[in-house]
Amino acid sequence: MSLLSNPQRLATIIIWYWLLSATALLLFAGVVGIGAGTDMRALLTDPIAALSFAQAFLGILMAAVLHLIGTESTWTFPFCLFAVVQQVATGNLVGAGLAVALGFAYRRRIGGASTASHPASAPEAPEQRFLAGALLVFIALASLLVAFAQFSRLVG
Repeated sequence: MSLLSNPQRLATIIIWYWLLSATALLLFAGVVGIGAGTDMRALLTDPIAALSFAQAFLGILMAAVLHLIGTESTWTFPFCLFAVVQQVATGNLVGAGLAVALGFAYRRRIGGASTASHPASAPEAPEQRFLAGALLVFIALASLLVAFAQFSRLVG
């Protein structure tokens, strides 16, 4: 239960989870491609491999945004909500669970008060806000494409 009282530690775990799971997906796809004797271009024509690459890069981008905004920002809780939806849409239920835990830890740390009553500490600079916002828009659009592709693959 001490993990839920430390949003910074939980954020570090989530960042490492996203980075390591992305690395594992990319390594697995590379090993499968090498074992099958195919090059990267041929591997990316396979829908499953292409979706795996897309999910891996989305995980890396999610880790980058969480690192950018930190755990003391007014953006932290909305990011957690975004992350839950994004992770469920792309089929990463472990990532969604970790995002729920981070949101819970953040709300618990601020005592359940409104995030507007707490000053933002990150991202402060306009460049950071713009970068975080742009990455979130890109992630949202890419996640919709991945979710649609996965749904299309399941349906037929």
